[in-house]
Amino acid sequence: MAHRGRSAGSKRRRLQRRAIEPGAAPGLVGTPPTAGPSNCVVVRYGQDHHDQSQPLGAAAIETALHDLRRGEAVWLQVQGLSDSVLLQAVGERVGMHPLSLEDVVHVDQRPKLELFDDGGVFVVLRVPAIEPDDPAVTHQLALFLRDRLLVSFEENHSKLLDPVRERMRRGGQRIRGLGPGYLLYAIVDTAVDAFFPVLEELAERLAAIEDDVTRDPSGIHLAALHATKRRIGSLRRQLRPTRDLLARLRHEEIDAIEDTIDVYLRDCADHVARLLDLLELLREESDSVMELHVLLTDTRMNQTMKVLTVISTIFIPLSFLASLYGMNFDRGASPWNMPELGWRYGYVTLLAGMALLAGLLVLYFRRQGWIGARGSRGPTVPAPPPAPPAPPVPSAPSLPPPPSG
Repeated sequence: MAHRGRSAGSKRRRLQRRAIEPGAAPGLVGTPPTAGPSNCVVVRYGQDHHDQSQPLGAAAIETALHDLRRGEAVWLQVQGLSDSVLLQAVGERVGMHPLSLEDVVHVDQRPKLELFDDGGVFVVLRVPAIEPDDPAVTHQLALFLRDRLLVSFEENHSKLLDPVRERMRRGGQRIRGLGPGYLLYAIVDTAVDAFFPVLEELAERLAAIEDDVTRDPSGIHLAALHATKRRIGSLRRQLRPTRDLLARLRHEEIDAIEDTIDVYLRDCADHVARLLDLLELLREESDSVMELHVLLTDTRMNQTMKVLTVISTIFIPLSFLASLYGMNFDRGASPWNMPELGWRYGYVTLLAGMALLAGLLVLYFRRQGWIGARGSRGPTVPAPPPAPPAPPVPSAPSLPPPPSG
């Protein structure tokens, strides 16, 4: 019942995510029901400096962006989408299209890339938000890139981008020196790599379900198996557009992204391909677990039917004898009307004969291997030879640590 309650709650949450009623004018900025409180942080950085402001409101953003020195790169971080005034101020100041700002608050978007004539780049990603009851829940992350400015919109306050912020604070050479184009890649790569722990957890759950099905092939594990298959399918649908997004980032002519970043985007695309391969393997494994459940259930049913059939077969001749001597023929009318009914030990003889017949049938069935252990007539399967010991795996040579950033 708890599982059904969570499923119903998830459906209600998906249905309530639309912040604007159907038929409203395009470009309106609403408030998503699931959004957290909003704050905005401006990070000015360069090759040898890093300046991060305290969380700002809508009134302070104009001043913070207006005072930027020429040549500085800016990362504007917006966490939480509950303040529509703050979102409008950010969108107007950085020159975002109203439709892109509307997509920011519609947090059920699929991953996509939009290019504008003024050089703006708008990216929408799905990022994992690991929860105790469902490892496949994702949140939306929107990015807007223009000139030397990158704006990130996070649906809620999360720690997903903390590794990127830490690299920025430590003074990584690439993340500070290659501009917002490389910062965009770093955020996309972090969002993509965050799916690997999710897939590992799904693989562990699937392995646990397989063990449970092997021990007990009853239908109590079908709900968990079906939920895991649904999560795998959901992740596949979210990562396939991400692969197309990265392909467009690599091949489109985007002024704000330097050509030197293409090799990093190619590596990120390779990570997405690996994730899709892993999801395909998990999907096949889930199908195998389902087939194993069906096979074990059929085998269990066949064993039960075999036992019942053997029991029925044993009782068929016994039932025939019992029904035969249950016929009411008059022995006084003819000496051939069941003369054994007049024997002194006829009843005992019949019971002994029935018991002997049943014992012979059981012995015959055991020798045929239909019940109990297989007898001497059954085929013997030789034991496989022991596997040779595995050769020792040579240790990998130590590599120097990678450069920072």
